[in-house]
Amino acid sequence: MLFVTLVTPSAARATASIFCLSSAVETGPASVTTPLVTLTSTEVIVAAPTSVAGSARYYALLYAILVDAAIAHFDSKYTYNFWRPITAIRNGDLDGNPATDPDAGWTSLVESPPHPEYPCAHCNTGTAFATVLAGLVGPGRRVAIRGADNARREFASASEVAADIVNARVYSGIHFRNSAEAGAAMGKQLGEYVLATQLRPLP
Repeated sequence: MLFVTLVTPSAARATASIFCLSSAVETGPASVTTPLVTLTSTEVIVAAPTSVAGSARYYALLYAILVDAAIAHFDSKYTYNFWRPITAIRNGDLDGNPATDPDAGWTSLVESPPHPEYPCAHCNTGTAFATVLAGLVGPGRRVAIRGADNARREFASASEVAADIVNARVYSGIHFRNSAEAGAAMGKQLGEYVLATQLRPLP
């Protein structure tokens, strides 16, 4: 069993999803460089190689993919600058579609982050992390996630974690399904690229 602890200060409020793996509020530039997942030696070391070099590669790749993913999705967010569901729903009369009406009182279950919607950052980061993790520990490893409120959920694989994150962001009302799936696809590609090209083990 592999345990991962999520840094989610306000995760207790994110209850709409099966298991919402999200920071409900992101508070400005500092959050860009803060990993969404933290690896604690007592929990993840069980899956890490026992050699110093192997352990160094293991942790370096897991943290590197979090940073790579953050760079990729924030670059995309400010390239496309797409509105959040809360903005779209409250301004349904401004989208050029006569079939949509505004709902000025609508709000998402989880407070919408103060940056553009597309692509989903957590979907990208979570899937990228899960892809690298699965590549490092191999298939068939169950993953247990513990949130900041100590809630625990088990998954049959790292890829199931990624799928749950996609649903979590949509059910929370802060992402469109397309953006969540695009973020997950980005994360999978990033994870596979990092595994294939970075810190390759010596023959």
